[in-house]
Amino acid sequence: KLVPESMIKRASDNQEKKSVEKTAKKQTKPQAKQLTLLGHTQSRKADKTVINLANWKANTQITALAGQLGKFIGGFERNRFSVVLRGEKGAGKTRLLCQLINLFAGRNLKSLFLSLEVSPQSELFGNYISYIGKKTLKNVSESAESDLEQLEKYAKQYDVIAIDSWGKLDNLNQSDFGRLIEKYPKVIWLVIFQSTTNGTARGGIMSEYDSSIVIQVAKGGFAECEKNRYNTCDLVYNVFDKKLVKNENI
Repeated sequence: KLVPESMIKRASDNQEKKSVEKTAKKQTKPQAKQLTLLGHTQSRKADKTVINLANWKANTQITALAGQLGKFIGGFERNRFSVVLRGEKGAGKTRLLCQLINLFAGRNLKSLFLSLEVSPQSELFGNYISYIGKKTLKNVSESAESDLEQLEKYAKQYDVIAIDSWGKLDNLNQSDFGRLIEKYPKVIWLVIFQSTTNGTARGGIMSEYDSSIVIQVAKGGFAECEKNRYNTCDLVYNVFDKKLVKNENI
């Protein structure tokens, strides 16, 4: 049976109309809400890099430190914590470094003393580690390796890494110090940087920006914090007496 041509045309027109309406509906579908800020259009999708302060909570805790040196330092947390030591020649920087090793290793933290200035086989080395308690020595190891690859291996094995001279490390600069702190945030870094005649760390002050605490040691063993995120900088600690002393400048 033949269908009238008029009916065929009408059906074709209806089909075309539906197709046009469907396309138009897709084009007019509501888009994601936009936010215009300073001339830039941004999606309202949540930014995972931003946390509302009402939802903030700490992932690490500040731990107070005991003893006279502990009072001087104040506290620490396992979150990119580092101490930079600098000062005059013979002022007692290495002795203070060993006392800091004793402070943290005494908390049963596995510690490594990277002795690059003084051979671990020398009697002088024995004088330095005499500042580490006999019971604490079991938590401390020593090495004289100075390359970056080995240092990164140590960072995966130890809680504390103490270095008696950053300048003695092979082909490392101050930017590497900050990079290591970021890469191994749970490691406690205790590092001596040699000083310039102006009293800043040799090679620039980038290491001081990256550190939690900067300690300047003057002749006579008088140590003062020039920067301390965990305590006041008004205290003076004598390295040789191992106690806090009165600050004559206050």
